[in-house]
Amino acid sequence: MPDGVEAKAQAAPFALPQINISVYQLLLGGVLIAAFLTRFVRLGTPGEFYFDETYFPRTAQEIYRNDPAAWQFYGHENTHPPLSKEFMAGAMKIFKVADDIAPPLVPGVGGLENPYAWRFFGALAGVGSVLFIYLLARRLFDSEIAGLAAAFILTCEGVVFAQSRIATPDTFVLFFMLGCVYFLVTDRFLFSGVFFGAALACKYVASLTAVPIVLYLVWKLITRLREQAREERMQWFEIALPAGIALLYMGLAFVLVGFLGRTPDIKPGLFDGLGAADYAGWLLVSMAGGSIVAGVAGLVKQRMQAGGTGTLLTPQGRTCLEIVL
Repeated sequence: MPDGVEAKAQAAPFALPQINISVYQLLLGGVLIAAFLTRFVRLGTPGEFYFDETYFPRTAQEIYRNDPAAWQFYGHENTHPPLSKEFMAGAMKIFKVADDIAPPLVPGVGGLENPYAWRFFGALAGVGSVLFIYLLARRLFDSEIAGLAAAFILTCEGVVFAQSRIATPDTFVLFFMLGCVYFLVTDRFLFSGVFFGAALACKYVASLTAVPIVLYLVWKLITRLREQAREERMQWFEIALPAGIALLYMGLAFVLVGFLGRTPDIKPGLFDGLGAADYAGWLLVSMAGGSIVAGVAGLVKQRMQAGGTGTLLTPQGRTCLEIVL
């Protein structure tokens, strides 16, 4: 036979792609499977509201039915923002449509009165929290073992386990907070901001996530400024602009807290019945406006003096602006 023909004849007609799976990946898969099973097996039991489910899924049912009472200040449940209840209402709709198309594949009956439906996304968030704690611990400690240990502990932790199987906002808050911090330390700030906003839209206690966010950004700012210390000095407007933006963030937060703390049918306006938080917020907003205007004016003047060419900001100035934004 000609050279090479025998080798081709003996070769397999096709070759499977080589897949390299490490022991750590297998262990992670096992932990995630355990998290999934402990969250979803018999999720529809009990088949009625229990504990705080008497508040949140009931309001989700009102959202599902387009009932205006779901959005009223004195409605059935208005102590927390609506995102978690909208997830529950969305699951009810999905289960209803799926039950109409393929009933044998859907646990329970329908969506509105189906406990599996209103607990579904919470259980899914519980599994997602296990994945995020693994990613976060692995990133912080640069160790697969640390990540796996954190994921295993969170899978078995009693409060997290219980909250993942009951339709309340807490499991959503945990999921979004962990995602926020993970994306923060991996410098994916857009995703971090989206997850932070989603956590706040589930429960106001998520605002505490701002503490590690600010600490991390301050540390990052100091680190970068030290690395750039020998470069050209910053101009005054490079400090005024990011400082003004930071003051604006704080001022709007105080204004929002003051506004949300008032009863809308008695003091419905933004400036009705102002308290200490409102005055502090508007003072900070005013200071922020002046600082931002001064900073922009300085940038424009610098640009005009440079004849419209060159860079507007020093490396330190760009760093400050990027961190604040």
